[in-house]
Amino acid sequence: MTDAQARVQGRRQALERINMEAMEQVKQALEAIVAEIAAERKLTVILRKEQLVFATPDLDVTDEVLRRLDARLPSVRISDPGG
Repeated sequence: MTDAQARVQGRRQALERINMEAMEQVKQALEAIVAEIAAERKLTVILRKEQLVFATPDLDVTDEVLRRLDARLPSVRISDPGG
């Protein structure tokens, strides 16, 4: 492997790590928000839309989850890919 290839591979790995860290922040916020909404609405299960065959529109919490996520996590902190 050349020096340039090694640098590219190192940067790629750093970016993948940063992406995973950012997605973990979003995941943690989403899990907390979904749990809050479930408790507020006294729901015992919340599923992703792709897991459903049918549900009435009043059970769709997507817009509320996204609204709260935007308020709670307006941005995601990422680390310096070089450090």
